[in-house]
Amino acid sequence: MGDRRDTTWFESLPLAYADVGTAEIAYRKAGSGPPLLMIHGWPFSSASFRALARRLSGRFTCILPDTPGLGETRWRDDTPFGFAQQAATLRTFVDGLGLDRYALVGHDTGGTLARLLALSDAERARRLVIMNTEMPGHRPPWIPLYQRLATLPMTVTSFGWLLQTPGVSALESRLRAVLRRRSAPRRRLSRLLQWRR
Repeated sequence: MGDRRDTTWFESLPLAYADVGTAEIAYRKAGSGPPLLMIHGWPFSSASFRALARRLSGRFTCILPDTPGLGETRWRDDTPFGFAQQAATLRTFVDGLGLDRYALVGHDTGGTLARLLALSDAERARRLVIMNTEMPGHRPPWIPLYQRLATLPMTVTSFGWLLQTPGVSALESRLRAVLRRRSAPRRRLSRLLQWRR
C-alpha cells in the first residue's frame, strides 16, 4: 500500500479555482521557491503527483492543476479537449497566476500538454521534465476513441466507476511503492529542475 501521509498531505492543501473562460481549473499549491507546474496524465488528476509534490515542496512552489474533464475542474459542453487547446487553456491558467517564469513536469498525456505549453510559452517556461509520455508524431490508436467517448452522456460517471476498480488502485499502489524505493530518481529530478542563475 502507498504512503497514506502523501494522500493526507495532498488533501490538506487548499483547493482553489481559476476561471480560464472555458473551464474553472481546480488546483492546489504547496511549498516555496521557484514555481513548478505539475501536469497529470489522462484519465487521472493532480493527486497523481501527491508523493512527488510533497517531497519537492521544500524547494519549489508546486502548482497542481486538474486538467479540464478530470479531477475537481469544472468544465462546460464547449470546453475544448484537443491537445493544442488544452495547452492554450493551461497557458491562460499560468497567465492568471501571474507567473513570470516556471518549470514544468508532465506525466503521460500531461507530458504532451507540458511539451506544447513549453513550446508556446518559451519565454516563461524555463525547464521541462516529461515522464512516460507519448512520442511526437505517434499517437496510440485508442486516444481518438477516448476523446469521442468523452462527449457521450454518463462518461464522467463511468470513468469514476472505472477508476475505483481494484485493478487501477493496485497499479497506482505499485507505482507509489516503486517511487518510495527509488530515492535516486527523485534526487535526479530535483537536480533537473534546479534554476540556473
